[in-house]
Amino acid sequence: MGIVFCDLDDTFLSTEKVLIGRNMAALDELARCGIPFVPCTGRSLNGVEVYAELVGHPAVRYAITSTGSVVYDLRTRRVIHARALGRERTLALHERVEDLDVSFDIFADGSVISERWRYERLKGYRLDAPMQSHVLRSRTPVDLSVPEIAERSRIVERVSIFNRMDGAGFEQGRRVREAVEAMEGLRWTSAHPACTEVIDEACSKGEALSWLCDHVGIEQSSSVAFGDSGNDLEMIEAAGIGVAMGNAEEAVKDAADLIAPANDEAGVARVLEDLMQAGV
Repeated sequence: MGIVFCDLDDTFLSTEKVLIGRNMAALDELARCGIPFVPCTGRSLNGVEVYAELVGHPAVRYAITSTGSVVYDLRTRRVIHARALGRERTLALHERVEDLDVSFDIFADGSVISERWRYERLKGYRLDAPMQSHVLRSRTPVDLSVPEIAERSRIVERVSIFNRMDGAGFEQGRRVREAVEAMEGLRWTSAHPACTEVIDEACSKGEALSWLCDHVGIEQSSSVAFGDSGNDLEMIEAAGIGVAMGNAEEAVKDAADLIAPANDEAGVARVLEDLMQAGV
């Protein structure tokens, strides 16, 4: 085991989105062995940095954010690799979905920015409580239009679009996904049934994993990756050992080499402990 890549929400974090002591203790052992630990998430950089204990850990230097769109060096907050969506495609997508009852959240320059009126409407989408709290806390509402937000952004990383958690809302989400599929060079993935993550067609956590292994000079075959949802699938497949959480989607479990206990059972730590004890 030369390097560990790990999703955050419902994988390394508890369902309530807090750090788990046993998982953090496993990072201590990784640091002692000189094994890097890389958070890999759909979150923005700011959404990772709220976990100061994790970001400041000696095993952690790099983070893959925005569903693989950007790789950051956490010590400098510098982008070292990007497959970003960009302004033009973001605006073209917005034109196709702007009349739907959905959010349109722009991940740019390490933050998530939302039109204020859409942010306020998002409060009524009836997401599950941990997700609702995370989504509202992680977005910055502004009195600007989507074109103005895009124009002021240096790197537009990706777009996140939420729909209501009811039948009419899921129909709106289906129309969003059809719009994405009709656009050349884009694709969508998801880590929540009410969310569509729009990224460059060549972007994935798996692509970022491969790039970072090359960057740091560690064989991809010696990597271990943990995940639970659809946006982790390519990462699970790319890793030398792909690990699905016990709470993972069935497609992720089917692609994995190992199944860990659930996130709330410190499944990441328990697998890492076993791998280190076995000398993998």
